[in-house]
Amino acid sequence: MAMDLDDVLAYTTERKVVIRHRWVGGLYYSTMVCILAYVVVELVINKQYNSIMPLAGSIRATVHSPADYAPLETLPYCSNAYDIPCVRWDQSLWSTVQPDVGLLVPTRVKLSAQERSECDLFNYSCTPWVNTNAADVEVFMGDVENSTILIQHAVSEANQLVGYNSSVVNTFQSGRPTPTVYGKHGTFDAQEWCDCTSAPANRPAPPGGCAAAAGCHDVGDLLTLGQLLSALGLDLSSGATDNAETLETLRYAGLTVRLGVVYDSATS
Repeated sequence: MAMDLDDVLAYTTERKVVIRHRWVGGLYYSTMVCILAYVVVELVINKQYNSIMPLAGSIRATVHSPADYAPLETLPYCSNAYDIPCVRWDQSLWSTVQPDVGLLVPTRVKLSAQERSECDLFNYSCTPWVNTNAADVEVFMGDVENSTILIQHAVSEANQLVGYNSSVVNTFQSGRPTPTVYGKHGTFDAQEWCDCTSAPANRPAPPGGCAAAAGCHDVGDLLTLGQLLSALGLDLSSGATDNAETLETLRYAGLTVRLGVVYDSATS
């Protein structure tokens, strides 16, 4: 079979076609502009090239009484115009957690005396406990500013394939960044807290985190109520109202503080 040199030495070249039509040309260039604008806005400005995944978070907080109570004579509010004494209570009476509502840290408590009634407990109309004639007693919680709040939180990937077990960040991870608490009047770093198999069982994290200590793991972020109030510019002994004639203080009236957990990634 003869070899055709025209086929052997053939090559391919492009053919350029110029379309001279104002409407078709306008549509072409408008489409190019839209594509360029999408790339600039979505990919460059909004960084949509990042992988976006839905997250589910949870938070838990517990309050603990001070490890070492301040001496009574150093607490001026224990000798006050209300004639209300100060007491110290054990852990079981200190902490009250209200799910989906918040954490109650008592500063003033009213005590009411009750006694067991003599009615039949199995009688529907029976009231097991009834108030006595004793007057109610009010007390301040001594050294409440040194009570500690342990915050545990976690964020996980809400993926139908892996459920909620794919943890993104949580307070049980060692080596995580030190949490910072921001307030209108100051900032401070919360303390990484460890649970250890050796004494002391609960201790602050050493340099390098809880993993740097043998037999220890991270259990949360610890801060004192006094640190939190200071960052917010609040003093429990200051007035709760602007009325100079009232003796009511924040310690007596109480207050509500909303604390949010914000995650920030510098590599986002």
